[in-house]
Amino acid sequence: NIFWIIVSVAVLVLSYCVFKNMFTVFHPPRVVVKNLTVKVDDLPENLNGTKLAVVSDIHYDSVRSKHVRRISDSLLTTVVDKINSMSPDVILITGDFVVRDPDGINPLASFLHKLQTSSRSNNTILAIYGNHDIKELNSKPLISSVLKETNITLLENQTVYPLGPGLAFVGLGELLSSKSSDFKPELAFHDIPDHVPRIVLSHNPDTASLLTKWRVDLQLSGHTHGGQINFFGFGPLLQIIAKNNWIPDGLKRRFPVKAVKNPDWYTGYQEVERDGCEGGKVNRMYINDGIGT
Repeated sequence: NIFWIIVSVAVLVLSYCVFKNMFTVFHPPRVVVKNLTVKVDDLPENLNGTKLAVVSDIHYDSVRSKHVRRISDSLLTTVVDKINSMSPDVILITGDFVVRDPDGINPLASFLHKLQTSSRSNNTILAIYGNHDIKELNSKPLISSVLKETNITLLENQTVYPLGPGLAFVGLGELLSSKSSDFKPELAFHDIPDHVPRIVLSHNPDTASLLTKWRVDLQLSGHTHGGQINFFGFGPLLQIIAKNNWIPDGLKRRFPVKAVKNPDWYTGYQEVERDGCEGGKVNRMYINDGIGT
């Protein structure tokens, strides 16, 4: 029985992938803009209506990579044009600029350089590393250097105030780094006054469970690619597998499909109960499906 279950799942997934590839020939990838309005307590009146544009998981590979898997230049141009047309006050990039080869950041920078915000923040673009941005030894210094030349501020356990002291923007280090020192939220949160709301950039949604001791008005994450495949309208495939017991445990161990520990945290808006807070106060999180997925 287990054998036929494995065969059936494999055939189903393979059939879907073939169908998906054929479908994209006639229906090229399109950019979908999702709007989210969040009520933020203690936000200064002059910041009401602040507009943020968030993009994640671009995964732009270099042409010399062994397996070139980058998104098309035309799709990336569309992304830039859509963001600029919205005239956001701050642009936020929540990691995974490249797939593996960090040299992909060089051609990608020519697109990122075209991003524009409203005059409200003096063209502030904030970013963080994702797990794919730190796979090679030279990845972090190269990506950091190129982004700096592109006037993009890369945050790693740091806090900035591009719109004034009434709203903090926190950028955290990568959770899945081999260096435990990379993810240190206490370094970013310790100087923020309690009454100041904060927007938190953290690539991996799993960090939400590690941030419940702090106030997080909105965490912005990516990493999951929306569950990778939306299975015929039934929801993200990885989420379906993670939340159901019809896949044998042995197969789950051999086929690593769990992108996050919490099976609910694959896409969209989420709320996480904050430690020691009565009256229903929660931390909020939005998980971006990503661009290069």
